[in-house]
Amino acid sequence: MPQPRIGSDDYYARRKTLLEVIRRGGQTADFALAVDSLALLDGRWLFPDDVSSCSREARASFHEGEDLFAQGRFDDAIPHYEAASALCPGNAVIRTAYADVHYRKGDFEKAREGFHAALALDPWNRAAHRYLSDTEDRLGNRHAAYEEAVLAVVSDPTYELGWYTLRLRMGGGDDMDRSHFFRPADVNGADSSLMMDPTALGDYGDVWMTYALAKLSAPPPHDSSMHARELYGVRAALSQCKATVRADAPGENRSSPGSVWRRLQRAEDAGFLEEAVFVHLMSPWLRDDYVAFRAARRARLIEYVQRIAPLRPLSATGRVPRA
Repeated sequence: MPQPRIGSDDYYARRKTLLEVIRRGGQTADFALAVDSLALLDGRWLFPDDVSSCSREARASFHEGEDLFAQGRFDDAIPHYEAASALCPGNAVIRTAYADVHYRKGDFEKAREGFHAALALDPWNRAAHRYLSDTEDRLGNRHAAYEEAVLAVVSDPTYELGWYTLRLRMGGGDDMDRSHFFRPADVNGADSSLMMDPTALGDYGDVWMTYALAKLSAPPPHDSSMHARELYGVRAALSQCKATVRADAPGENRSSPGSVWRRLQRAEDAGFLEEAVFVHLMSPWLRDDYVAFRAARRARLIEYVQRIAPLRPLSATGRVPRA
């Protein structure tokens, strides 16, 4: 579906609808889809689906397939995806969509083959990992389904549908150590301007202020890395947390301003702070650093995500026990 132009009436109407879903919260597919759709609407997708390098003919065939797919006309869509794939064989987005139509038709073996083909072209295609997780789950491969959900999150930590899928795969994931929040204080990496929302700070207002101001005053890192600046702010904020003993507030939830700092503190204690900064505080200006970090620290990122969202063993009845 074409996205409305930012600033148009359609844009504001669509944004209002998505925000209403997000404000209702809940660990649902609708919530996750609304978060991702809002990011797309606002141009904040870190790793957008890109077919721009394909020929005009390939793009036309792909979009015709997408239109038919949206109408539920899966058989009619297949020839268009096949044509697009033949015209642009190196594009993982097209290969993922082509595999997904087979998933929707219930041909899970063919879908799995297609998703693997897409990942051979782009090992970090977040949608391909998530759809492959769904496919492995349908085929009864629980561990493979979980591993693919982990990779969907590692591919893009801002991918809310990836987190939703991981919660499903880990089994009864109500206690996933994961924060859902919109940052109440931040520093824009492009112009270093401070942005504050005092109503969202709560009891952790001083911590968020410390974080934001430390990033503003951080010495230029020797490698000019935004990740290094982020770490500087996070470490300053964690020192502020330690200086003031805070007990978890009764009823405080995953979207509270303090929840992310408790998670980052646990990550620091376990030796995973660098990974946790990307996973919990990912932002557009960290994107390029993350691409390099993800390639170099793949195993560590996977291990960290598995720590905060572990796969629970099945009980003797074959069911996942409640924590």
